[in-house]
Amino acid sequence: TTQRLLDEENVVHRFKLEIQQGQSDHDLTLSTMRDRLQASLAAAEQKISMMQQTTQRLLDEENVVHRFKLEIQQGQSDHDLTLSTMRDRLQASLAAAEQKISMMQQ
Repeated sequence: TTQRLLDEENVVHRFKLEIQQGQSDHDLTLSTMRDRLQASLAAAEQKISMMQQTTQRLLDEENVVHRFKLEIQQGQSDHDLTLSTMRDRLQASLAAAEQKISMMQQ
């Protein structure tokens, strides 16, 4: 009877050790998984941050290009206006010169 109780106590003790070892292995597995997930999350957040920076840089460059296009259009408009004004003045000068020539010929 005593031997049987000792054997049962040994069995119970072994089960307790196995349960503790299993709990330890389980905790280690969870800890490893948590660490891996945190590392993956950190990497994903870094990629998102880099993508946001790239997107912002592209938007900024697009705005610069748009501004340049507007400036070029405005410059072209100003240039066209200047050419038109110059053409009108030259035509007026030419008309005045032709009138003087005509008067001198008479």
